[in-house]
Amino acid sequence: MNKKSNKPRENDIHLKGLFPPLPTPFDLKEQLALTHLKTNLEILNHYDLQGYVILGSNGESVMLNEKEKILV
Repeated sequence: MNKKSNKPRENDIHLKGLFPPLPTPFDLKEQLALTHLKTNLEILNHYDLQGYVILGSNGESVMLNEKEKILV
């Protein structure tokens, strides 16, 4: 936001609506459970959400390597 004019700048991000955090699911062998993630997204897509917060709000991101992060 431009402090002098209160007009948004070109690179400002405007988030509006609900963005629930999505935990990254793992199986009993501590591997990514991508089918569970897909199921969770399919269920959440029935609601009026604006997006999702992944790989950051629940702390599991530091435990994943780059390849795993890309998969999620």
